[in-house]
Amino acid sequence: MSCNDVATVATSRPVPSGRSDTMNAVTIAALDVVLAVENQVNALRWPPVLDALRFGATLDQVIEVMLNVETTEELAAGLIDWSVGQEIAGRMSDDEVDELMELVHAAGGPAPVPAYATFRAEAVAR
Repeated sequence: MSCNDVATVATSRPVPSGRSDTMNAVTIAALDVVLAVENQVNALRWPPVLDALRFGATLDQVIEVMLNVETTEELAAGLIDWSVGQEIAGRMSDDEVDELMELVHAAGGPAPVPAYATFRAEAVAR
Protein backbone atom coordinates (compact mmCIF):
# COMPACT_ATOMS: atom_id res chain seq x y z
CA MET A 1 0.00 0.00 0.00
CA SER A 2 1.42 3.38 -1.00
CA CYS A 3 1.46 6.51 1.17
CA ASN A 4 -1.24 7.94 -1.09
CA ASP A 5 -3.39 4.87 -0.39
CA VAL A 6 -2.82 5.30 3.37
CA ALA A 7 -3.71 9.00 3.15
CA THR A 8 -6.83 8.18 1.14
CA VAL A 9 -7.96 5.65 3.75
CA ALA A 10 -7.07 7.97 6.68
CA THR A 11 -8.88 10.97 5.27
CA SER A 12 -11.77 9.16 3.55
CA ARG A 13 -11.03 11.15 0.41
CA PRO A 14 -8.49 10.71 -2.38
CA VAL A 15 -5.20 12.55 -2.40
CA PRO A 16 -5.35 15.22 -5.14
CA SER A 17 -4.13 13.92 -8.49
CA GLY A 18 -0.63 14.84 -9.51
CA ARG A 19 0.46 14.97 -5.87
CA SER A 20 2.08 11.61 -5.40
CA ASP A 21 5.05 12.45 -3.23
CA THR A 22 5.20 10.83 0.18
CA MET A 23 5.32 14.03 2.20
CA ASN A 24 2.15 15.40 0.61
CA ALA A 25 0.19 12.26 1.40
CA VAL A 26 1.45 12.06 4.98
CA THR A 27 0.83 15.78 5.55
CA ILE A 28 -2.75 15.52 4.33
CA ALA A 29 -3.39 12.55 6.61
CA ALA A 30 -1.82 14.35 9.58
CA LEU A 31 -3.89 17.47 8.93
CA ASP A 32 -7.06 15.42 8.83
CA VAL A 33 -6.21 13.81 12.17
CA VAL A 34 -5.43 17.19 13.76
CA LEU A 35 -8.72 18.65 12.56
CA ALA A 36 -10.67 15.65 13.84
CA VAL A 37 -9.04 16.02 17.27
CA GLU A 38 -9.76 19.76 17.26
CA ASN A 39 -13.44 19.11 16.51
CA GLN A 40 -13.65 16.62 19.38
CA VAL A 41 -11.98 19.02 21.81
CA ASN A 42 -14.28 21.87 20.75
CA ALA A 43 -17.32 19.67 21.32
CA LEU A 44 -16.15 18.94 24.87
CA ARG A 45 -15.89 22.58 25.91
CA TRP A 46 -19.61 23.27 26.38
CA PRO A 47 -20.50 20.96 29.30
CA PRO A 48 -17.98 22.66 31.65
CA VAL A 49 -19.36 26.06 30.57
CA LEU A 50 -22.84 24.91 31.53
CA ASP A 51 -21.50 23.69 34.89
CA ALA A 52 -19.78 27.04 35.50
CA LEU A 53 -23.03 28.88 34.82
CA ARG A 54 -24.90 26.54 37.16
CA PHE A 55 -22.42 27.47 39.90
CA GLY A 56 -22.95 31.19 39.31
CA ALA A 57 -20.24 32.24 36.86
CA THR A 58 -20.98 35.14 34.54
CA LEU A 59 -20.47 34.97 30.80
CA ASP A 60 -17.62 37.48 31.14
CA GLN A 61 -15.85 35.18 33.62
CA VAL A 62 -16.22 32.23 31.27
CA ILE A 63 -14.93 34.26 28.30
CA GLU A 64 -11.75 35.07 30.23
CA VAL A 65 -10.71 31.41 30.16
CA MET A 66 -12.10 30.31 26.77
CA LEU A 67 -10.15 30.28 23.55
CA ASN A 68 -11.65 31.68 20.35
CA VAL A 69 -14.61 33.32 22.11
CA GLU A 70 -14.49 37.08 22.53
CA THR A 71 -18.00 38.36 23.27
CA THR A 72 -20.91 37.37 25.48
CA GLU A 73 -23.08 37.15 22.37
CA GLU A 74 -20.66 34.71 20.75
CA LEU A 75 -20.49 32.60 23.91
CA ALA A 76 -24.27 32.60 24.37
CA ALA A 77 -24.83 31.68 20.71
CA GLY A 78 -22.33 28.81 20.88
CA LEU A 79 -23.76 27.44 24.09
CA ILE A 80 -27.36 27.66 22.89
CA ASP A 81 -26.44 26.13 19.52
CA TRP A 82 -24.70 23.26 21.32
CA SER A 83 -27.72 22.70 23.57
CA VAL A 84 -30.11 22.50 20.62
CA GLY A 85 -27.80 19.94 19.01
CA GLN A 86 -27.88 17.97 22.25
CA GLU A 87 -31.67 18.16 22.30
CA ILE A 88 -31.91 16.97 18.70
CA ALA A 89 -29.63 14.05 19.52
CA GLY A 90 -31.76 13.18 22.54
CA ARG A 91 -29.03 13.98 25.08
CA MET A 92 -30.90 16.95 26.63
CA SER A 93 -34.57 17.42 27.38
CA ASP A 94 -36.67 20.50 26.63
CA ASP A 95 -36.49 21.40 30.32
CA GLU A 96 -32.69 21.17 30.35
CA VAL A 97 -32.41 23.41 27.29
CA ASP A 98 -34.83 25.88 28.89
CA GLU A 99 -32.70 25.84 32.06
CA LEU A 100 -29.59 26.53 30.00
CA MET A 101 -31.23 29.48 28.27
CA GLU A 102 -32.31 30.92 31.61
CA LEU A 103 -28.77 30.43 32.98
CA VAL A 104 -27.32 32.24 29.96
CA HIS A 105 -29.73 35.12 30.54
CA ALA A 106 -29.01 35.24 34.29
CA ALA A 107 -25.26 35.24 33.58
CA GLY A 108 -25.49 38.34 31.38
CA GLY A 109 -26.58 36.94 28.05
CA PRO A 110 -29.62 37.68 25.94
CA ALA A 111 -33.09 36.72 27.11
CA PRO A 112 -34.67 33.78 25.29
CA VAL A 113 -36.81 35.15 22.49
CA PRO A 114 -40.04 33.63 21.17
CA ALA A 115 -38.59 33.34 17.64
CA TYR A 116 -35.84 31.11 19.01
CA ALA A 117 -38.39 28.72 20.48
CA THR A 118 -39.90 28.34 17.01
CA PHE A 119 -36.45 27.72 15.49
CA ARG A 120 -35.73 25.14 18.18
CA ALA A 121 -38.99 23.31 17.64
CA GLU A 122 -38.38 23.16 13.89
CA ALA A 123 -34.81 21.93 14.37
CA VAL A 124 -35.89 19.20 16.77
CA ALA A 125 -38.71 18.15 14.41
CA ARG A 126 -36.21 17.54 11.60
